[in-house]
Amino acid sequence: INVINRRVHISKGANDVHLGNASSFMAIYNSSLHSLSVTGITFLGGKPSPQPLIYFRGVKASNIEFRNCTFIGQRGKIMSLYSTDNLLFHSNTVYDNYDWGIEIDNLSSRAQIVDNRFENNGTSLSYNRCVTCSGDNYYIANNSFKNFGYCAISLGVWYGGEMANPSGGVVEYNHIWYDDEHFNNAWKYTIMDAGAIYVWTQNSDAVIRYNYIHDYTGMAQNRGIFCDDGAHHVSIYGNVVVNVPKCHAIDSRRVAGTETGNNANSKSLHNNINNVIMYNLTDGTINFVGNEMAHNGCMKGKNLILHEKGAVRKSHEYKPQLKNLELDVKDEEVTIVGYDEKGIIVSKEAWDEMQKLPCFDGVKRYVRVK
Repeated sequence: INVINRRVHISKGANDVHLGNASSFMAIYNSSLHSLSVTGITFLGGKPSPQPLIYFRGVKASNIEFRNCTFIGQRGKIMSLYSTDNLLFHSNTVYDNYDWGIEIDNLSSRAQIVDNRFENNGTSLSYNRCVTCSGDNYYIANNSFKNFGYCAISLGVWYGGEMANPSGGVVEYNHIWYDDEHFNNAWKYTIMDAGAIYVWTQNSDAVIRYNYIHDYTGMAQNRGIFCDDGAHHVSIYGNVVVNVPKCHAIDSRRVAGTETGNNANSKSLHNNINNVIMYNLTDGTINFVGNEMAHNGCMKGKNLILHEKGAVRKSHEYKPQLKNLELDVKDEEVTIVGYDEKGIIVSKEAWDEMQKLPCFDGVKRYVRVK
């Protein structure tokens, strides 16, 4: 069987085709392995089940690798890791899946999700995430996420969950977007109150940098980067976020109601602390509200607000606030020529201005001069 352009081709001479009803390919519990490598397998279809296609719990290994695999049409989660370190998920293709993608819990460290292609996932119209990671020392980089139901990447620990270990890592150089069909017919494919990159409340050190998010929308309140429920200890810099019309490009909203003193179910003592937003390039709005306490560690540096020459300025009904910040540097407007799937297109004058950003070396892959 070969899968070409999302069609299944049966080899000439095949006498039988078997429709599998299994939902699980691999489940390993409380085991010690030297290493495990799964390469070159196509996983085609699977029935709905609470059991993921691939499941690890309490597995000790120096390396768990999935490489050059293809995951198509799964009705349940693709992969879950609990108390399992050292996942390397790279160079895989994940598309047309119904539910969650890869889930990594807070007791799992050193997961690497790199160089993968995700497309048309989370089709169940629920809170599906292509990659969700609550562990420590994660690295999510150089992936493409095209057309997803709720969010491409989610990070951190829910305010009611136990952050037994630190939750932090780096998310960088990811390309996240909707094509014209998804963007123009969002009612078919999306829900509301989401972020292309979504951050839960509890983090120890989450770094979101050098990602390109464009043409992302939904039914309402869909942000480019969304720090929800008072997320804390998050650094957001050097990202390019354009054409996110249904809410803020970057949103770090103040939520006191999920702090321990106000919510008996919460494990988060102080929300909206130690957040940094700076040096981002966006044609949208930035909402950033810190905790009311003194020395809350919330710092906003200069961002570049992009405006396409001759175009009508984009607006939405959600008004941004900049409040309770230890540092608040005024943003700067820059005129651009336009943008496409490769990034923004600028004049030589705008390029020279952008070069002044301290993190321009990380951003410049998304900027070209016309």
